[in-house]
Amino acid sequence: NTGYVLVGYCRTLPTLHDFLTWETPTHVVHLVASDAIVTDRLLQRGRSDDHADAIAQRIRHYHDNEVPVCVALRDNANIAYREIDGAQSVDDVRKAVTEFIVT
Repeated sequence: NTGYVLVGYCRTLPTLHDFLTWETPTHVVHLVASDAIVTDRLLQRGRSDDHADAIAQRIRHYHDNEVPVCVALRDNANIAYREIDGAQSVDDVRKAVTEFIVT
């Protein structure tokens, strides 16, 4: 079996609807972490575009646009969907994702 991983796609419902006309994912993983944890981690990256205002705008976009995409995918009976705690260590997240996709 071969497959591929899409990270951060689709980010809006119209894009999701277009995507689902030509492809149906078998598995969807939604990494979930609090806004505070996401903000802290992004600030620690040290990128020039990772400042408080830009991060707040990205988080608003996530809640307004990307969460509805996740809900639509979760509610699709043809897609295996799992929320995984993104606040865990990288190793624990990797293990949870791998166990979900492999089983």
